[in-house]
Amino acid sequence: MNVKEIIPLFKADLLLVEGCMTDNFRSDIPLIPTVSKYLADSGGKRLRPLLLLICSRLTGYSSERDKDLNIKCAAALEYIHIATLLHDDVIDTADMRRGRSSANVRWGNSASVLVGDYLFAKAFSILSQRSDPRVMQTISSSTVYLTEGEVKQFNNLHNINISTVDYYDTIERKTAALLAAACKVGGIIGGGGDEEIDRLESFGRNIGVAFQLIDDLLDYTSNEEKLGKPVNDDLKRGNVTLPLIYLYEKSSDKTRKEIERAVSGEAEENEIAKVVQMVMDSGAVECLLGECQGYIASAKESIAPLGQSEYTKYLEAIADYVMEREI
Repeated sequence: MNVKEIIPLFKADLLLVEGCMTDNFRSDIPLIPTVSKYLADSGGKRLRPLLLLICSRLTGYSSERDKDLNIKCAAALEYIHIATLLHDDVIDTADMRRGRSSANVRWGNSASVLVGDYLFAKAFSILSQRSDPRVMQTISSSTVYLTEGEVKQFNNLHNINISTVDYYDTIERKTAALLAAACKVGGIIGGGGDEEIDRLESFGRNIGVAFQLIDDLLDYTSNEEKLGKPVNDDLKRGNVTLPLIYLYEKSSDKTRKEIERAVSGEAEENEIAKVVQMVMDSGAVECLLGECQGYIASAKESIAPLGQSEYTKYLEAIADYVMEREI
């Protein structure tokens, strides 16, 4: 089973999530729904809502008990995710997102930041209407955590001396936190026990780390058409990710100077291209794919004690999907 086979099984609920998102985009200020819907309609995978829906069903959620709590929580999580994308593109001065012009290019940085702020606020407004306090606590904590991760990444721009420990801490915050929250919230609203909820949260965190590792590899190995945005963008912006850390740690002093120049923000295209090729020749791709496989294995181990069911099989398929993105 793969993700393409799973999505149709949740089509009805995912359409309700889309409807909830569209309804809550409405505002008497036209720019808000215009910018929000532009990014929401740009081809996102809705991975966080899908994880929440699966985990809630796995732990016993019934719409008869609470008609649309899972839909509202899923929509709120996606709002938070979209808000981070709007803010990220401003910080990164990005021109493209998912194969088309980024919102900040079309409407400007100020509009992107302000609409992102609106979506953050709206997400918590939705959650406050009717929700288990644990849901609000989980999502608010993960939002704080991911924001800290973004700030930490920004603070470490052009810092080639970032440690592997710092790198993993950053991606656990900025990417894994919200995926872990999606799984945990699903477990909470499904009525799962503490151990079930903890295991689902661990699953989400592990696939989140693997997801970001793959993203960081794709920036070196993919192309603009497949990636939907320029490649080698991390290196050009001075964002030091694990492939570059791996190369730097095993390099000679001469090569280290070339890497330092590449992340300075002042390097020419040929200097960037040379360091990219060094990464490709260093064995970093193969090494880091092995690390990703370790996180995927840990994710599957987290949910193994929950028993075999259609829902655990769906989660395992999503874990496999994270590894299947083309490197």
